[in-house]
Amino acid sequence: MGMRGLETCRLAFDTEIPDEAILVRPGMALHAIGSALIYERLSTAALMLGALDLALLVTATHLRRRKQFGVPLYEHQALRLRLADLIARTALARRGVHATVAEFSAAGVVNMCEVAGVKVTVARLAEHVASECAHLFGGHGYVEDETRFPQLLRDIRVGRVGGGTDEMMWELAAKGMRTDDALYDRWVRS
Repeated sequence: MGMRGLETCRLAFDTEIPDEAILVRPGMALHAIGSALIYERLSTAALMLGALDLALLVTATHLRRRKQFGVPLYEHQALRLRLADLIARTALARRGVHATVAEFSAAGVVNMCEVAGVKVTVARLAEHVASECAHLFGGHGYVEDETRFPQLLRDIRVGRVGGGTDEMMWELAAKGMRTDDALYDRWVRS
């Protein structure tokens, strides 16, 4: 659907693997490639941030240049505030990705549950922001001959499946959820 430069296809192997060639016990492959998945998920989040920056920059420029009713679109408060919200959410996402990468770089390890949460949150945000930015372009945002938003929307979609689907990421994030019975007992009167 998107990222047409990637040569993604289904592979199937019909062969016997001799015991001496097996790298991990059967059923443990996902655990064995865990560190590679951390890189993939962080890379996906970073890729989504780049797409967000592109969409927001082009859209902010559009709001300043395009005039409606004799004034730039930026002068219409509803549009300006809508874009400001998208920019603020993107700034928070960027800080989350940068902090996670910095932690991983410094310690060599990172909480896999948090990485999953960061990846899924940024990927979903990217899809939302790109859609909203296309909307702020009006009809031009949906016409391939007018803007590149249709391509961007298709390309961003891979962020929600690459490195693990949203549901897989939320399952991992849920495994890292903290609880505190003593705090609960102080807050909730039974």
